[in-house]
Parts: sequence; C-alpha cells; structure tokens
Amino acid sequence: MQAEKIVYTHKNTYCYRLRNTSISHESFTEKMMRDDHDARIERIALLALKGYDISRYLTQHQQYLKAWHRLALEKGLAESGETRRMEELDFLLSEEE
Repeated sequence: MQAEKIVYTHKNTYCYRLRNTSISHESFTEKMMRDDHDARIERIALLALKGYDISRYLTQHQQYLKAWHRLALEKGLAESGETRRMEELDFLLSEEE
C-alpha cells in the first residue's frame, strides 16, 4: 500500500489529494455509472432551463453513454438495470429514426 500523496499550494493554484481509497482506484460499479450519468443529465437539464444550446452537451453525453456501455459489457453487467437505462437513453438521443 502506497502512502497518501497530498499537495497543497497557495492562492489561486491547484490543490489535490491522491489516496488509495479514492474513486479512481475503485472497481467499476453500477453506482459509478449511474452517478456519472445522473450528474451529466442534471447539468444538461439545468442548461436547457437557462436557455443554453445543449446540443454539444447531448452529443458529449451520448459518447459517455457508449463508453460506459462498453465498460459495463466488459464487466459482465449486460443485464443490469443501469446498463439497460443507458441503452434506452442512447436510443432516445440517437438522431436516427
């Protein structure tokens, strides 16, 4: 187990902490996939309510959905509810009819 790395700086500069228990070291989970998706959808909805052009964000989110989907399949989550939810949203966001 590596020691925790901590960086602190002064005024208007970058500060971060890298720990073995951080999410970047966690195994892939449905919760990670759901939380990322929900945060992105929430941002898109807020921007739409504020009148911003969200087309770029929808395209980006669809790319994330495809990436999460590939990872879910690799991890054996093809039949999970969250994977199905992503597939449905990807279908709805698709420009093909």
